Amino acid sequence: MSSNEKHHITVPSIVMFMPHDERFAIFNGDVHDTHALDKWISARRTPMVMRLSEETAEKILGAGPEKAPALFLISRDPQEQVERELREAAKQLRGRVLICVSGLASQLEKRLAGIAGIEDESQPIVTLIETRSGTGQFHTARKFRIPAHGIRASAVVDFITDYEQGKLKPWMRSEPEPAPEEMFADGVGVLVGTTFADATQDEAEDVLVDFYAPWCGHCRKFEPQYKALARKLKHVKSLKIMKIDATRNEVEDVTIMGYPTVVLFPAGAKPKKQVVYHGSRQPEDMTKWLHEHCSIKFDSSPPAQASGATDPIASGLLDPSEEDL
Repeated sequence: MSSNEKHHITVPSIVMFMPHDERFAIFNGDVHDTHALDKWISARRTPMVMRLSEETAEKILGAGPEKAPALFLISRDPQEQVERELREAAKQLRGRVLICVSGLASQLEKRLAGIAGIEDESQPIVTLIETRSGTGQFHTARKFRIPAHGIRASAVVDFITDYEQGKLKPWMRSEPEPAPEEMFADGVGVLVGTTFADATQDEAEDVLVDFYAPWCGHCRKFEPQYKALARKLKHVKSLKIMKIDATRNEVEDVTIMGYPTVVLFPAGAKPKKQVVYHGSRQPEDMTKWLHEHCSIKFDSSPPAQASGATDPIASGLLDPSEEDL
């Protein structure tokens, strides 16, 4: 029996040989459809399930306009049952997602864990990470999680299908939500990942947000000025002056090019536009800018009974433990 008969190859056919998985594949599509053929080849250039290493990192994490997202199993210890289910799912998901396994030992694996937002290393995590190109120096890849405990191949396929149909809500790193009495404890409102969208997208309020990093010297210098602005405009009920630690919380649809970045979300219909502040960080200059860009007009002079009130300038952007860093 000839090899053609054994594999049922018609002529002409496009055949691909590879050193992994089934080792041999026949293209069943239109040989004149170069786009479909290119996707078919790309899906078979790598094993259906890969382990993250220096050799595979570029294939897995390299960005591109049509790059498939990567579904990672990240675990300190081997997870044979979870990996077995992922391998079964991979047979149905070829070309739609890269499925990868990673530990937590090497620097590369630790870097991935940081991207994935893993803080508790004692439990395995299964997370989908978008690898398409992003913008901004501090662009954060979107992530989606599925529970690893008791995972089944069918659930993984459904999970990827829901992702492709836009039905999944991204997983965001977030600090714990502050208690109501802590929200404006120092005059500047505190936002975290889970409260950011609702606060900034309030159609009835202008919302000013400072995206800062605790280690940023410019942020430390700006801190008392921002707090002074909050005290100056404390009486303006239509304007909220907020801050968010951008290193500990993730948000969607905001491009951070450096720290600090100050963005105004003017009152109005969702999705609200974003106006980035560029200029002097003195409270008087920022107040003039707010008069120009806020949707709701306001009087920056406080009521007479409040004009004499003074508050000490306290630290608000940093935790007490970070003040002397």
